[in-house]
Amino acid sequence: MAYAATFIPRDDLYHLQLEDGRYTKVQRTLYPDLIAAHLKGFITIGAYALDQQNMAKWLCLDADDGLRWYGLLIEKPVQSRTIVGTDYAKLPTELYVFDFISQ
Repeated sequence: MAYAATFIPRDDLYHLQLEDGRYTKVQRTLYPDLIAAHLKGFITIGAYALDQQNMAKWLCLDADDGLRWYGLLIEKPVQSRTIVGTDYAKLPTELYVFDFISQ
């Protein structure tokens, strides 16, 4: 699964959101069917951004004031930035920016 290969550096543990909104740590394999269920909105999981050596290959800015952030990002582009997107399921002004770190 391309999503997992890009954004999930470890598959040995994750967090699962409970019905009351809290998260619980699950120390089991994060299988592709769980990721698919998350992407389809059936469950909510939280995967770790750091690998087992505490290294990251990407950085995400979750900007709730997306219009202001968008203006700043256009003015000061970063060469490694490859994805700029919005989450219209929430607010049309919410912006996500991913910078991928070359190793």
